Amino acid sequence: MRRLCIASCRSALSSAASVSRRYSERMNARFDARAEADASGSDLKGSSACSSTSISGAVLPANCSVTVRGLGTFAGRMGFALDRLLVYGKAGGAWANDLYNAPTTATDPVNGLAAPTFAGNETRWGWMAGAGVEYAFYDNWSAKIEYNYLGFRHTSLQFTDATGLVFQNIDIQQQIHIVKAGINYRWGWAPVGIRY
Repeated sequence: MRRLCIASCRSALSSAASVSRRYSERMNARFDARAEADASGSDLKGSSACSSTSISGAVLPANCSVTVRGLGTFAGRMGFALDRLLVYGKAGGAWANDLYNAPTTATDPVNGLAAPTFAGNETRWGWMAGAGVEYAFYDNWSAKIEYNYLGFRHTSLQFTDATGLVFQNIDIQQQIHIVKAGINYRWGWAPVGIRY
């Protein structure tokens, strides 16, 4: 069984467009608690050498790849305010929509059949943890930078061609590292010189 390390056994910088929705509750003058959800379109890619096995026992080389087409998080966030600066941590759930592809040009030496190209799509669910800082630079405006780690369950998949003569076992391990930077605007009334 081959391991396919996808969409970041290394760090990946997500510059994808993101939509988020927040619910904020001020606990007191220094502490801030929020619930957040966001979703992003992405084009993160990962690949690894792999192989298909025919019913004859022949092992056919291939190149397995994955593209993360979308991802999102839903999390609770707790922060501590220091004048205009908010330092926070967050934890919750995560999802990623993965497109798998395993093309090969190999031919089975026993029966002479060309190995098929395997493809599949899956939405994976996991967990996330992150930390960041946000600075209120003018009235309702703030800027933030944040790091998120997304971890997904370890999965073993088997792809089979339409004839049932060729199959492929793939062991999938996925972690995604994201750095986000953004500017936020708070809707509604807020006093001039807002503080966290």
